[in-house]
Amino acid sequence: MFDSDIMRQINAAADELHAFWRDGNREMSGIERAAREERALAMNARLSELWEARRRELGAWYVAAVMEGK
Repeated sequence: MFDSDIMRQINAAADELHAFWRDGNREMSGIERAAREERALAMNARLSELWEARRRELGAWYVAAVMEGK
């Protein structure tokens, strides 16, 4: 898989999300739980955006490679 700034961002965001979930095995108040759920949703949305950007990036690389081969 080609390396790129987007892929590095995906890896960093995934590491952050994994660390976030590893910290989740404890009792929380309702306010803490709601804040945690909101943060998890925001992190998941960010990862979705990054993967969409990666999909577009790979598509652009593919098109460039095909055009170069003509």
